This record gives sequence, structure tokens and C-alpha cells, in this order.
Amino acid sequence: MQIIKKAGYRKKGPPPFPYIFLLIFFIHSTFADQPILTLSTPTTKDMPPWTWIDKCTGKQTGVITQIEKHLFDSLGIKTRRSEPREISTRIFNDIASQLINHEIDASIATLKLINQPDLTYSQQHVVELQTSIIFRTNQSIVINSIEDLKPLNGVLAVIQGEQNSQTTTDRLSYLRGRGLNVSPSQQMIDETYHLLLNGQADYILSDPWIAKAYLHRKGLRKKFQVKIIPGMSRKLYTAMATDSIWISYMSDINQQLEILHDSGYIDRSIKYYLKRWLRPENCSISSKEKT
Repeated sequence: MQIIKKAGYRKKGPPPFPYIFLLIFFIHSTFADQPILTLSTPTTKDMPPWTWIDKCTGKQTGVITQIEKHLFDSLGIKTRRSEPREISTRIFNDIASQLINHEIDASIATLKLINQPDLTYSQQHVVELQTSIIFRTNQSIVINSIEDLKPLNGVLAVIQGEQNSQTTTDRLSYLRGRGLNVSPSQQMIDETYHLLLNGQADYILSDPWIAKAYLHRKGLRKKFQVKIIPGMSRKLYTAMATDSIWISYMSDINQQLEILHDSGYIDRSIKYYLKRWLRPENCSISSKEKT
């Protein structure tokens, strides 16, 4: 009996082998050609809770890394990091140059630099770095406000790389305009505390989270008091070159950052990573956690 096949009819089942091969090739080519966004690598210097190298995994961890992962995963963007770099006095200027020269595609959290028309910053900040007063507990002085600092000698602890930045210049001008005798530190933040112990300074102005983390880790927490000063914060923003192929994502990045702030995600991350830094090293726990 002759079997007549109707035109366009095929028995149900998987397509013939050649079609499967072409389909797999198409899917592989599509994902293989997907561009990967290159991010600046945070400094290798430990700056808890914002960023540090996990001694158990050898990977970067902290608030900035977690925000970065959450942000770009939600946008479906694959990322990779640039080569690690030592912190320097021109770190933020170097990041700006790398962005403009397309050596990297984005910096997740950086200071806004003035007179940089070739860079575009997110409207929504990523994190806010507050300023606190750190002074010895046994000092026979009372510090409750900026006014109490006028007769004292102070040091502004800045991130290495900020000494010559416009932000530091503006902060010093503001403080000196309020009648304070303060100068910028030339050391890393954790090393600046020795100025208080040696009597070379009466107080230090520093990020409260970094101060608490280092003082606790070094067993100095009871020797110092840490008080936050309102109205002296600095904000870090996501930055890209204005002509970057990724610049169209900036509006989505702003929207995601707003969601992270409004939901309390970033505040929870700060508290979580501060506790993680302070607890004793336990690689059996640390290696299982996502960073």
C-alpha cells in the first residue's frame, strides 16, 4: 500500500539532527557574543564594611561587592573585574582616566570629580560615607558638637587617594571656615589612630563604620569614643564614560539603586558586613557565603 505524505506534515518528535545542530550553534553564538561589562576593582586595602579581601576565599567581599552583584544580576549584565591595583594618591583620577579611555566600562562607587564632561554619574548615590569624631575616652574634654573642637588639634582621615581631591579640599575649607584647626592625614585610616595614642592629635574625623571596625579588631574600642557629625557626609556614585556602549543602562541603574535604598537593602548590608568583619575567621562558614 502506498503511503501519501501530505505537504507540510511531519510526525511529532524532535527535529532532524541538522536542525538541532543549527539551533545549538545559534544559541551558543548568541550568548558567546554577548558583551561583558568590565568593572574597576576595589582597592586591595581592607576598608570594612565597604570592601576587603576575604582571607578564606581570597575573593573581594563587602557592601560594595554585594551591591554590584545584585545590581548587574538584576539587569542581566555579565561582568568581569579589571586587574587589582594598589591604592594610590590618584586612585579616583586614575579610575576616571580608565573610564574615558575605555579600559574599564564602569566604576560602581566613586567620588564625583568636577570638570569631567566625558563622565556620566548616576543620579542616585550608591552609598553615603558619614563623618564621625574619634577621640580618646580618657581625655578630659567634652565633645558634643563641632563648636567643641575649635580649641583642639584635629586630623581629617581620608581615603588614600582623596588627599588631593576636590572633595577633600571642600571639606577642609568647610571645617576651617567653622574655625577648626584640622589638617588631612597622610596615612591610611587604620594607621591614623596612632596619632591619638601618641598625643599628636586631639581628635580624628573619619568614617564611623571603618573606625568602629578597626578599633574593635585591634582591641582599642574601649579607648576611643566615636560620634557621628550630621551634615558632613560624602556620597559615592556609579560612573561611566559618556560615550560608553553601556551608557543606555544608566537610567536602569538609577532605578535599581532607588529600589535598593527604599527597601532598606543597603542599610541591612552595611550592618551584615560589619558583623562579618568583626567576627573571628571561620573558613568553614565564610567559604559557603555568597559575596
